[in-house]
Amino acid sequence: MNEQRTLSPGNLVRITRHAIGIPAGTLALCLQRHKKRGDYDDGLEIWSVQLMNGQCRGHKRRYLDIDLEVL
Repeated sequence: MNEQRTLSPGNLVRITRHAIGIPAGTLALCLQRHKKRGDYDDGLEIWSVQLMNGQCRGHKRRYLDIDLEVL
């Protein structure tokens, strides 16, 4: 029962890494995946999310896919 869910726009996610003013565990809505610049590929994706709780509700931030957990 340990299935890996992939991120897609519209997913509700939990942020697993704290940042200044945004605690770990904050809920967010995935908005879009960003294209990587350059010719490197480190296997990570960058996502724009809209924060859904706390004082930053409605704000948009970018996170790496490893810092987001699909709910």
